[in-house]
Amino acid sequence: MELWRYIKIIKRRWWLVVLGMIVCVSIVGYKLWTAPTFYVGRTTIQEALGSAHIGVPIYQSQLMQTQMDLQQRLSNLSNLATSREVMTHALDLIKIEGLDVEKISSHTKVSAVKDTNIIAIEVTLENSDQAKVAAGAIAEAFKEYYGEITNQAITNSRIFISNQLIDAKNNMDKAQNDMRKFKEQTGIVQLDTHMSGLVQRLNNAKIQNANDKSDLASAVSSLNQVSADLKKLEPNKWEKNSETVSRNPQWERLTSTLTELETQRAGMISGGPNQARRGPNHPDVLDLDRKIEEVKVQLADSEMMNTSATTTAKNGNYSATFDRYVTAKVEAAAAEARAKASGASVDSVEEELLKIPSAEAELARLTTDLKAASETYYTLLSKFDEAKIRERQAKNESALITIDPPYTTIKNNRAALKLGLAICLSPLLGILAALLLYYLDSRIRNTREAEKLLGMQVLAAVPMTAKSFDKMNGERVDPGISEAFHTFTPTLWMEMQNNKTKTYMVTSTKPSAGSTTVAINTAVALAGEGARVILVDGNMRNPAVAQAFGITKNIGFINLLSETADLEDVAVPTSVHGLLVVPAGGPQPQNPVQLICGSTMKTVLDEMAQAADFVIIDTPSASAASDALLMASKIQAAIVVQAANVSDAGKGVDIRDKFESTSTKLMGAVLNKVRQADLEIDTPAKKI
Repeated sequence: MELWRYIKIIKRRWWLVVLGMIVCVSIVGYKLWTAPTFYVGRTTIQEALGSAHIGVPIYQSQLMQTQMDLQQRLSNLSNLATSREVMTHALDLIKIEGLDVEKISSHTKVSAVKDTNIIAIEVTLENSDQAKVAAGAIAEAFKEYYGEITNQAITNSRIFISNQLIDAKNNMDKAQNDMRKFKEQTGIVQLDTHMSGLVQRLNNAKIQNANDKSDLASAVSSLNQVSADLKKLEPNKWEKNSETVSRNPQWERLTSTLTELETQRAGMISGGPNQARRGPNHPDVLDLDRKIEEVKVQLADSEMMNTSATTTAKNGNYSATFDRYVTAKVEAAAAEARAKASGASVDSVEEELLKIPSAEAELARLTTDLKAASETYYTLLSKFDEAKIRERQAKNESALITIDPPYTTIKNNRAALKLGLAICLSPLLGILAALLLYYLDSRIRNTREAEKLLGMQVLAAVPMTAKSFDKMNGERVDPGISEAFHTFTPTLWMEMQNNKTKTYMVTSTKPSAGSTTVAINTAVALAGEGARVILVDGNMRNPAVAQAFGITKNIGFINLLSETADLEDVAVPTSVHGLLVVPAGGPQPQNPVQLICGSTMKTVLDEMAQAADFVIIDTPSASAASDALLMASKIQAAIVVQAANVSDAGKGVDIRDKFESTSTKLMGAVLNKVRQADLEIDTPAKKI
């Protein structure tokens, strides 16, 4: 459909566009007016990382910070801040009735401030104080949770050393007790020089072996932790790195073909230079419609875009964890080798001690055990102190720092923007509603729809008017009526000259279509062009022509058919020059079919055709009685009247089928009672 048609349709239903604007703007305005005021509690925090924590993880999966992109890290921190653990802890701090984890999560927004390593926490609630308290509580809960998982590795190391320290203290106490009891029982309190050297060697070997075993246990613990983290990341080992997308050549070709076909069809329908206009039911147009539908089906089955290339890469988190896994595995293997070597040294020295007397050997063993246990204990004690210092340092250097303390602002509900969008978009909704109503309306409104229904050319579109003919003086009241009928009288003149067609019956698809009005105005239009016209009221069941002209004569067409009067007796002159009217006459027969089928019918019509240039016969509706079809077999041509603004689905097909059994030529149709708004939507050629 052309653009100007859409404009006419919208113009016709302008009230719907205005009503849509009023309703939409009113609804939006009411919502904004009655909406409660929300307050945004906001605070910002920043992550501070010291040199001691390069490579210290923020998650239990212990991902390397130095290998993470800043935006990726901030995104992870934002997700962590809205986790269930943080929200649950925050609720314990807030203690506001009516808030649960799901509600506080839905009202909380955590986002990274652009181009910084600052995270903003915003909580939107209806109460200003509650919003401020909630933002602060979430920040505190997040800081605590972050501190716990950030320093998890160092804390685990301190706990591990603490457990080993207890065992070392117990071993040292046991060694001291064993030494004291041995001296009391044997009286031996000192070793000779050779024995002292062996004891010193054994002591050093045991101390080294104890340290190596401690390192091995720590390395195995770290390896097990990293191995568990790596296993968690295994399902997301690979991720899409980049994707190249381009238009599908087949889609482009089908789109181009569809455009060409639609252009050809528009040219056929509207008629272009050196091209005859064709109706929607023309074979060429139907063939184009079929091709267009085929292209549309092919378009529906094809993809608009093609993915020509896709590259993937290992997940950065997985790669970092895998590197740590390899490092931990190497360290564990090295620690195991060192422990085996130091253990072999201990065994070697102990073999030498077996060669000396048993009492001295036992004293040497107890002495080395005591020294080894003491050295191990004090070494672990030193490491424990170092671990505590590192843990305190980590908490200070790797922490979340509050940049802005919690504060509240009124949430901007963007009233101006929403009203502006309502004002701009509501006309579009009204326009869509107007177009939808137009296409859902099953009534016949214009010549295009009438041609599609009836399957024949529409000769004229007659505008709706309260009174189309003045019976007192024979003049039309509405000038548009005259213009409408003069648009198709040239067709009747050409038919008379080329095929000697003089007699025309005017019938309708249903009784209320206005065939009598069309018959009268057609006769008046031909007479006004200089033709000699006889207008016959052939509706013997419900005559109306005589009343329209104010004729009171009681003889007419019935009397001609019953051979009780002549043409000169029944033809009544009118105020319109050249127009004679033959009323229905009387008395009305009980069965007009006998008169119509009689032999006199053909004779009467021939006599009228000799006396005039055109004989226009008003007949009953073809769908209401058989009179019109019986007359059609004896009349040369027919004009079908279709009323606008009615739903006549199937009537057009019925009337064509009925006239196919007669010898009458269907000249076309007249669309009657068309509203002015529908005339404006019609094609320019049909516009009245």
